[in-house]
Amino acid sequence: MSVGARSLVVATYIAAALFCCSASRRAFACYQVAPEPIFIDADSLNGRAVREGKPIEGVRFKLHRAITFTRGAGKMWESPAIKTTITTSEGLFTFGEVAPGRYWVVSSYAHSTFPVEIRSPGADRKYKRLFYNNFADGCETLSVENAR
Repeated sequence: MSVGARSLVVATYIAAALFCCSASRRAFACYQVAPEPIFIDADSLNGRAVREGKPIEGVRFKLHRAITFTRGAGKMWESPAIKTTITTSEGLFTFGEVAPGRYWVVSSYAHSTFPVEIRSPGADRKYKRLFYNNFADGCETLSVENAR
């Protein structure tokens, strides 16, 4: 194969690869380690979901009772989900009242899983909620925020 023909083949492969990446719904460049468990003191489990700072509507979150928080140790949660919720146009969601315990929150947006331990709020009645943040590079975080 001549040098010119080889260059044309290489250029064609590169163009095809770039087209495939740009034509796909999402291209991920994120590498993140498994998230540590989230601890939240609450009677009712609520949250807010954003992507690049803007609310995400229609994200389904499932709540599963945890078997273990150790990834790779086999089955990590019980099935089926004990509660399911979908975000509103403001990005808000609620599982309603949830008993203290260990759970997994599963996101339908990027199919990520987050370990969450719910503890009784005790005397500190500050309103806390989950905060799901999805970034353009495909990375996701789940944390706790003050809602007021």
